[in-house]
Amino acid sequence: MKRIIQAVLCAVGAVVFGAGALTGVAYLFNATAYLAGFGEKVTVRIEESSTSGMSSGHAGIGTIIEDGRTVRLFDVTAGETVDARTVLIDIGKDTQAYTTPATAAKDYIWIFGVVVLGAPALVFGFAAYVLSRGRPKSGSTTAESTA
Repeated sequence: MKRIIQAVLCAVGAVVFGAGALTGVAYLFNATAYLAGFGEKVTVRIEESSTSGMSSGHAGIGTIIEDGRTVRLFDVTAGETVDARTVLIDIGKDTQAYTTPATAAKDYIWIFGVVVLGAPALVFGFAAYVLSRGRPKSGSTTAESTA
């Protein structure tokens, strides 16, 4: 019973850390896609300025002129109209858009998040697998089968 509880707890740890790592992978994928030229090109009217940067501030809010969707952008000022490209994988309630390669490149900080969260996810996943296999039967050792 103890092994089952340990296996379940390890599996939960793998899922939690794995979800965080996959979020980081999505940010890395979006940044790489933007830098490679992918993403829907849109014109955005900025309604709320962003503060500071991606690490410490909050995103600016804008409306896509073509269809009225709301997007989050960084390094923008209220009242301006900017050209942007939307991300391929949406994370959160509003779509994110990049305006410059510098704003996309800031998402590469998630490389560290993927490593820091992905390593424990792999360890917990492997531990859950090993614990779920159970102990070998005492009567079927390799020494007895070769004799």
